[in-house]
Amino acid sequence: MRLPDFLIVGAPKCGTTTMHEILKQHSQIFLPSEKEIHFFDNNKNFSKGINWYKNYFKNVAHDKVAGDITPSYMYYDYAIKRIYDTFGSNVKIIFMLRNPADRAFSEYSYNLSRGLIKEQNFEKALSLEVINKDLPPFERRYFSFISRGYYGQYIQNFLEYFPEKNLHFILFEDEFLKDPQKCVKELQEFLGVKYEKLNTDLKSNTGFVPHYPGINKLIYDPNPIRSVLKKMIPVYTLRKELKELVKEINSNKKVKQAKLSIEVKNNLLQEYYQRDIIATEKLISKDLSSWGIKNKGYES
Repeated sequence: MRLPDFLIVGAPKCGTTTMHEILKQHSQIFLPSEKEIHFFDNNKNFSKGINWYKNYFKNVAHDKVAGDITPSYMYYDYAIKRIYDTFGSNVKIIFMLRNPADRAFSEYSYNLSRGLIKEQNFEKALSLEVINKDLPPFERRYFSFISRGYYGQYIQNFLEYFPEKNLHFILFEDEFLKDPQKCVKELQEFLGVKYEKLNTDLKSNTGFVPHYPGINKLIYDPNPIRSVLKKMIPVYTLRKELKELVKEINSNKKVKQAKLSIEVKNNLLQEYYQRDIIATEKLISKDLSSWGIKNKGYES
């Protein structure tokens, strides 16, 4: 058994699931069928030990590179330290980043559709982060819409342990959406695998409005019924197919998902993100003006 060679550590709702499906096509890349292992951020999983984690990679051929795509690793100081203690500084770290206001709204919509939260108003839902601030870090993940967009501070945390050459940054809007083939080619170069033209015309985790949010909560949120089903259907791919079937049946296609208004988006950027975006831009050496800060004339 071995450890993975690269980690995609964030951010949620920035295309990481679609990237997982794309990279699975490559003949020299191994990814577990279960996308998010949550070993380094979930204390319950971490307590199972390194062999439990390595078991996900027991079938990796010697000529392949292996990856773990868990896009919440970037948010926890203890997870970053655990990654360093496990791999040393040579593991390759990949970040997928999106306009933080759009990311926050996308995650809110995602959690709402799956019954993980009930608040129908996005701006009111932002207060859940404060209301739940005393929960353990991993348990706050469903309510951290704002703080998960502070990319600069998280990247800085990684730079305390890992050299810049081992960090790779992908911009969701300006790179992954605009030219996915180029984006994936550059990622293959970073991973050190041969170039293969992969199908990038894929979509995963698309948004939807459910008829009954409670049904989705049963299949997505940890609960006794889900635990029983996991034992009854031990094969992850079968459970995933069942989830997708329930999701499809429960989708209300007559109702369109709400969209983030320009006014609310600009308010979020100005109130919460302007300084961090400028800091992020310097850390990753990429132009982030399309995110709306410099274009609006905001100052740090």
